[in-house]
Amino acid sequence: MSNPLLQTQANLLQANVVRPPNIETTALGAAIVSGAGANCWGKYEDAPGGGGGGGGVGKTFTCGMDDKDRRNKLDSWNAAVQSSLGWAGRL
Repeated sequence: MSNPLLQTQANLLQANVVRPPNIETTALGAAIVSGAGANCWGKYEDAPGGGGGGGGVGKTFTCGMDDKDRRNKLDSWNAAVQSSLGWAGRL
């Protein structure tokens, strides 16, 4: 999860975007479930990283764009999307 992407989301959504401290939570979850299925540990808390208090906030991105700039960016995005409609049929 890149900083520029998350900042853009915060700006355009006018909302805080929170990134967890562990950005590999999907991979960790898959590993824990796989290990449980293979009987590598008896309970979730015994798994590496399981129940380890990995929650919390790693970084919070806040809106840093004024309404005029946001509207201009969204208008440009919508124009780009509209201009690309139908491209698949022309290839």
